[in-house]
Amino acid sequence: MSKLFTILLLFTSIGAFCQQGISVNPNGSAADPSAILDINAPNKGFLLPRLTTTQRDSINSPAFGLMILNSTTGCFEAYGYGQWQAISCMCSGPPSTPGNIIGDVNPCNASSVVYAVQGVSGANSYTWTAPLGSIITGGQGTNSVSIYTGSNSGNISVTANNNCGSSSASTSSVTINTGPSTPSTITGNSNPCASTINTYSISSVNGATSYTWTVPADATINSGQGTTSVSVTMGTLSGNVSVSASNTCGTSSSSSLPITIVSTPGTPGSISGITTFSSNQTSVNYSIASVNGATSYSWTVPSDATIASGQGTNSISVNYGVTGGNICVSASNACGTSSSNCLAVGNCMGSGSQTFGYTGGLQLFTVPDCVTSVTIDAYGAQGGMSNGNTGGLGAEIKGTFSVTAGQVLHVVVGQVGYNNTGGSGGGGGSGVTYSGSAWIVAGGGGGVDGGSDANANGTTSNNGNAGDGNGGNGGTGGGTGGSQFYNGSNNISYGGNGISAGIDGSTGTNGYSVQTTIANGSFGLGGGGGGVGNSYCNCGGGGGGYSGGGSANINADGGGGGSYNIGSNQTNSSGVQSGNGQVIFTW
Repeated sequence: MSKLFTILLLFTSIGAFCQQGISVNPNGSAADPSAILDINAPNKGFLLPRLTTTQRDSINSPAFGLMILNSTTGCFEAYGYGQWQAISCMCSGPPSTPGNIIGDVNPCNASSVVYAVQGVSGANSYTWTAPLGSIITGGQGTNSVSIYTGSNSGNISVTANNNCGSSSASTSSVTINTGPSTPSTITGNSNPCASTINTYSISSVNGATSYTWTVPADATINSGQGTTSVSVTMGTLSGNVSVSASNTCGTSSSSSLPITIVSTPGTPGSISGITTFSSNQTSVNYSIASVNGATSYSWTVPSDATIASGQGTNSISVNYGVTGGNICVSASNACGTSSSNCLAVGNCMGSGSQTFGYTGGLQLFTVPDCVTSVTIDAYGAQGGMSNGNTGGLGAEIKGTFSVTAGQVLHVVVGQVGYNNTGGSGGGGGSGVTYSGSAWIVAGGGGGVDGGSDANANGTTSNNGNAGDGNGGNGGTGGGTGGSQFYNGSNNISYGGNGISAGIDGSTGTNGYSVQTTIANGSFGLGGGGGGVGNSYCNCGGGGGGYSGGGSANINADGGGGGSYNIGSNQTNSSGVQSGNGQVIFTW
C-alpha cells in the first residue's frame, strides 16, 4: 500500500506544482526553475521504456520526440521527422574483420555475380565496395551482395559495422574477363586457283580458347578448325574466309579476307593485224583484247620471223623474214595456260615463175603464199634420132588451175627419146599431178623410122590426139608411144617399147634385144626403137610419151606428141618441143 500511496502522492504533487516543475530527489529540494522535471539521485538512474525494434514499430502514431531504448540495437532513439533516429548507442567496440570473401574472382564482363562473407559477431551491417565500373545491385548492408560486373578488374572489399564503428576491410582481387577481341588480319592467298589447297592463319588472340572459321560455299576446311590456322580446298565460288575468337565469356566479331577464285584464262579473241607481209618487213604490230584473269601472254611467229617487242603482253611487234605461217597467242596466269588462237599470215611476193627441167626423178612445186591461181605450161620431150634423122617434136599444153598457198604438186619432166638405127624411141611425156590425179600432161614426140631413105620431115598423120591419154604407135619396127601415170607416191612417164619384129619377122628378135638393154623410160625416159629388119625393110620410129605419135609408114619419121589437160583456158600444140621436155609454172 505504501507504493500506491507514493504514486498517488506524486501525481498529486505534479498537479499541485506543475507550474513550478517537479523535483524527484531524496532531499526534497525544489526542481530547477528551467525544468518541468528535475530528477536527482546519488545512486540510481533514469530508466526509459525498453522496446525491441519490432515493439517500437508497433507504436501507433508516435509523438514527435518520443524516446525509447531499442533493446535490439542498444541505441537510445527518438522519433522525429517521420522516423526513429538513434540518439546514442551502446556497444563494446567495432566488429572484427570479416573472413574471406566467397565468390568468382575471374568473372566475365557484364555478368551478375554473388559475393558473401560469414556473419561477424556484433556486426549490425556490412559495407561493400566493387571495382570501378561494377555495380552493386542488391544486398548492400548484409553479408551477401550481388554485383553486375563492368570491364575493369580490381578489388571487392567488405567491412563489418556496429554502433561503435567498422572493422578493417576484407579484400579479394577480382580479374574481369571479357570476350576475345576481333582477330587480326588473316594471312593467305586472296586469289587462289579453283580446286587448290590453301592455308589461312591469324595471330593468337589474348584470352581466346578457340576459333571458328568459315569459308566460301563450295570450299572445304580440311584441318585446323578451332585453331589459328586452317587448310582449305577451294571450289569455284568466290566469297570470304572469316574467323572469330571465343572463350567462356563470349565470341568476338569476325575478321574476314575476301577471296576471288582465279581460273585458267579463256582462249584469246581475234588477233588484230595484217595477214600478208613483204619479205623482211619490220615492226608489224599484232594485238588482242585483254583476257579476263590473264597475267601474261605467250606469242609464237613463223620460223624466220622474230618478236621485236611485247612478248608477255597482249600486243607485239614482229620483224618478218620471208616465210609465212601462223601468228599464235595464248593467255596464262598462275592457274594455267589457255588454248592458242592463231592468225595465218603469208608473204605475198607478187608475180613469179618457176621452170622444171629433166632430172630423171620426181620434182615438187610448192604453191607460194598468197597465190590462188597458177598457169602450167608443159612440154613433152622430142623423139630420138635414127640414121641422122631427128624424131618428132614434143607437144605443148597450157592451162590455168586454182590452187592454195602451201599446196604441193608433183612434177615429171620427159627425157628425149632413145637414139637407135633400127628405129628411135619416143620422147618422154611431161606433166603435173596432185593427190594421184593427173592435172596436165604433154606427150613426147615419136621416134623415127630406121630406114636408110627415111624422110626428114615427120608426118602428123599418127600424132596422138589431145586428151586421149595414150601415145601413138611408131611405124613397123618403131617404138610405141610413152605413157604417164601415178604409181603410189611417184609420178612416172614411160617411153614406148620398140616393136619386136620387122615386116617378115626375121630380125625382130634383134630389135627386141636392143629394147631390153634400154629399160622402159622412168620419170620421162624415152622409149626404145625397133629392130633393123631385113635389107628391104625400113622400120618406123617409136611413139612419144603420153599421147606422142610415131609414124606407121615405111620411110616416114615419127610424129609429134599429143597432150592431156583438165585445167581451164587450155591451149594445145603438137610438134613444139625439141630435146628434153620442161614444165613452167607462172603466177
